[in-house]
Amino acid sequence: MSSDSPDPVMVSPVPVARWTTRVNWIAVAVGILGALITGLSYFTVHRSAHESDRLRFEQLTNNMGVSFNARLIDTTQALRTASVMASKVEEMDREMWVNYLAATGISAGDGLSGLGFIERVPRAEIDAFEARIRSRGLPDYMADRAGTHDPLYLVAFLEPFDLNAGALGIDIANGTTRRTAADEAMAENRVTMSRRINLIVGETETPGFLLFYPTYRAGASIATEADRVAALQGWVYAAVKVDALVSPVEEAFWSEVGFDVYEGTSSEDGRWLWSSSNPLTLEPDHPAQARFTHTLHLDVIGQPWTMEARSRPGLRHDPAHVYAWFTLAVGGLVSGGLVLLTLRLTRSRTLALAEVQRATADLEVATEESRRLAFVANQIHNAVVITDSNDCI
Repeated sequence: MSSDSPDPVMVSPVPVARWTTRVNWIAVAVGILGALITGLSYFTVHRSAHESDRLRFEQLTNNMGVSFNARLIDTTQALRTASVMASKVEEMDREMWVNYLAATGISAGDGLSGLGFIERVPRAEIDAFEARIRSRGLPDYMADRAGTHDPLYLVAFLEPFDLNAGALGIDIANGTTRRTAADEAMAENRVTMSRRINLIVGETETPGFLLFYPTYRAGASIATEADRVAALQGWVYAAVKVDALVSPVEEAFWSEVGFDVYEGTSSEDGRWLWSSSNPLTLEPDHPAQARFTHTLHLDVIGQPWTMEARSRPGLRHDPAHVYAWFTLAVGGLVSGGLVLLTLRLTRSRTLALAEVQRATADLEVATEESRRLAFVANQIHNAVVITDSNDCI
């Protein structure tokens, strides 16, 4: 055979592996992009829902802070009305206070444990004052004479009697906390509240406060502080228990908010007043387990209070939390579907390219074979050509 024979046919393999690698990376890229979009959508909706929960919690906390003063509105109004009544009567007696307390409609449910009158009495007139009160419905009345200060601020009347008999005759000027609040009310002609004290209720003592409102002699000038001190007749006052004041507020919000209340501008410097307990275990809440916390500074009848609130598991969640999970689920399904679609499309493309390359290779082989046969025919002059019935060699 001649040395000019054609070279053997070399067919390049189909690069399926290269295309397979490309398909995988495209699918991975689509999956990552879908996951990022889904995650970002979930985070955005979830963050919005979380912020909505926080705002609701703080609104509840603010409502609780307002509730303390709101629960004392009726009591302070009763003090003002009673002061006008006391300044106009010539002879005050127990029956007047019994009737007035019944007319106000105020009860222990409003935090009130007692409503009455304190009279400023010179020490030299204690005996005469005591005799006068005994003649006006309190035959066993005894005035406290302890100390040497003058004048005395003696509790003259206090209703309901059964709960407050032990407080009758007490001199609130014998000490600092109650006297300071009473003097402020006298000097400024306003309702004042003492700091926390122990109230005598029945045969026990319980934490509470005293509210004072001054009563001046009818017709006297009260233009200046000196005028008000000179014209003072006494104080209408109310005794308020801490638990009766705060407990109804806790009951209104118990499933969603727990709180601690302190007297003062901070929990570190103030005196503890109240701690709400878990309504199921009756044990104190654990702030570390709360989703939200909030510190609220209050002015309760002129006294600074600090309330440290914390959310409870029952805090109602914003409906957007459901939307966030829905976004995550739908986004996951869509992303998965796109990945599968990408795999299917790229695989179809790969198969089509492979088919084209195989066809091209077959064509090259056929062309080379024809060239080879033509070359052989040109080199051989005498030959027998054998064909079939279709004239094919």
